[in-house]
Amino acid sequence: MEIKRNLSNDATTGIKSDFVYEAGETLKDDKITIATSQDVTAIVEANKRARNDIDRHQKHGEWSKVASIPLSVLYDLKARGIADDP
Repeated sequence: MEIKRNLSNDATTGIKSDFVYEAGETLKDDKITIATSQDVTAIVEANKRARNDIDRHQKHGEWSKVASIPLSVLYDLKARGIADDP
């Protein structure tokens, strides 16, 4: 049996968090998870527009933005210590 309850829904970022309880055969087999998801449709579309706006015949200099990533991905990378890795 699975029970899912919404914990939060941020309309600005599109980040949604759910509490998920899965009953196992015994009490020690039960699982509790906090699942985070994000609708990334707008970010993907903005990345596509930005990609199409780049003039591939011009020099871009030292830094060129190649894409944006969803905040939920950034938070996950930070939690794992990857985003701040020099």
